[in-house]
Amino acid sequence: MNALSWVIGTAVLWVLKSIGTIPLAKLLFNSFGNPEPAPPPPVESQMPPSEDVAISQAASRRVQIPTIYYIMADVAVMGIGGFLLGLISNSFFIGISLRARDWPGMLVFIAASLIGSLF
Repeated sequence: MNALSWVIGTAVLWVLKSIGTIPLAKLLFNSFGNPEPAPPPPVESQMPPSEDVAISQAASRRVQIPTIYYIMADVAVMGIGGFLLGLISNSFFIGISLRARDWPGMLVFIAASLIGSLF
């Protein structure tokens, strides 16, 4: 195992999180979770809203994904991605994550890439 597998594995973890885990976690939460009801439409006023109000409204539209939905999505995406990467490259990869909620997906990624490389 060389140092390049660490770099590639960590880069793959970041890419899969941004294009796979987060959208899937949002989908799981919206499908199975109990999201807050949509806020009422804004009342039309004569004066345009100030920049501070617009920023606070944009921040309030962000949805916080509960950890359980994030971990479920992360384990699924990282398992599939790690297996395919190990299968295609015939090598296993190790990724590093500093956030605790990313560790289950990271461990599944490492194990799946090892299993994929054995095939």
